[in-house]
Amino acid sequence: MVRAPVERVWGVLTDYSGRPRYYPRVVRAQVLERDGPRVVVRYAVQIGFFTFHLHMNKVADPARHRIDWQLA
Repeated sequence: MVRAPVERVWGVLTDYSGRPRYYPRVVRAQVLERDGPRVVVRYAVQIGFFTFHLHMNKVADPARHRIDWQLA
């Protein structure tokens, strides 16, 4: 249960470049493409001395308060 207005929660969920604030192993998040509700985000994840990068396709649906995603 989150006690906050929907708009505030949605703002946090769609702040893709802000992921390092919430996920300690995510050291960088960069929006590479933006086309309306669709974005491609490049994440850098660090585990110990190993850092790997992954790309995600995300599509935000604010009417249903839903974000669909898949690895790119």
